[in-house]
Amino acid sequence: MGDVAASGGYFIVMAADKIIAQPGTLTGSVGVVSGKMLTSAFWEQNGVNWDRISTSANATFWSNRQDYTDAGWAWLDSIYQDFTEKAAI
Repeated sequence: MGDVAASGGYFIVMAADKIIAQPGTLTGSVGVVSGKMLTSAFWEQNGVNWDRISTSANATFWSNRQDYTDAGWAWLDSIYQDFTEKAAI
């Protein structure tokens, strides 16, 4: 690990027998954090219209013009559950 390792770095090394890190590496874990800035109201106020073409149900998961769907939240919850179960071992 380099200078800083957060949840992703922690998650990756959980299964390791040995971890190699720099002496000053700051390592922490906050679990799973996800977020995005929703900008649809901003675009509407400025007269900008958007169209989209999606190839799958989750193609717009990271779109900044719509919130997560219920299925998206469920997926994030499943990642958090997987992370906390592995971290508890």
